[in-house]
Amino acid sequence: MANVKINSIPSNKFQVVESITEAKQLERKDSGKVFVFDQDAFDVYLPKLSTDIAGWNCTMIRRTGHATNNMSVKPYSGDGAVIAYIEMASDHSGASASEILVYGNSGGGSNTMCVLKFFTDGAKWYAHLYGQTADTVHGS
Repeated sequence: MANVKINSIPSNKFQVVESITEAKQLERKDSGKVFVFDQDAFDVYLPKLSTDIAGWNCTMIRRTGHATNNMSVKPYSGDGAVIAYIEMASDHSGASASEILVYGNSGGGSNTMCVLKFFTDGAKWYAHLYGQTADTVHGS
């Protein structure tokens, strides 16, 4: 199934909701969107860093997990950048910089949700990672 926009009416704060179902390269026009996904083995790439996209942001929400598949959120291919992140979970918190890896369910059940928030100042990527457990999401 292809990536599809779920609604055509901007929601709270004019955010459009889109479903990610396969590998995707995010673009400048995706700023402000809320992406929802069901866990699967694919990569999502953030836009190429530049001062032109300073303020670019998005939120990603995992609706359901998968027993073995991991999804990665990565900087634009060839950027050489990493994502500086703060990870928060009920049983762990930390900070680092790397690609973001959303883990398949490791005992958390199919409803283990996580929320990923991304932002750039045009020079670096920043993220807040919220998961139910430390095994839900963090840097790779």
